[in-house]
Amino acid sequence: MMVSAQPICPRLGRKLEPALATEFPSSQNYCFHCQLPTRPKLTHQENYCLTEAYQECSVFLQSEQEPFPHKLRVASFDPFRRSMGAFINLGLVIKNLFEK
Repeated sequence: MMVSAQPICPRLGRKLEPALATEFPSSQNYCFHCQLPTRPKLTHQENYCLTEAYQECSVFLQSEQEPFPHKLRVASFDPFRRSMGAFINLGLVIKNLFEK
């Protein structure tokens, strides 16, 4: 295990290896100081998680039982959810065409 020369948040780690984090902003890093392990935005990692400023991080200061704030999460892409939304919208358009 590589020891970091810089202080990083002790609650930052990889999903399957919580004790190990990349030493640079990465989508492989997860925050474990919340209800469910969550990927922080890369800018948040750069400004807080991977610096001494982690001690001032709003997530680090909250209870571990609280959810990770949405505004600090990496946006997740869910192709199924996106395609379902398009399918439902198409269905509504077709329904409206036949109701007239």
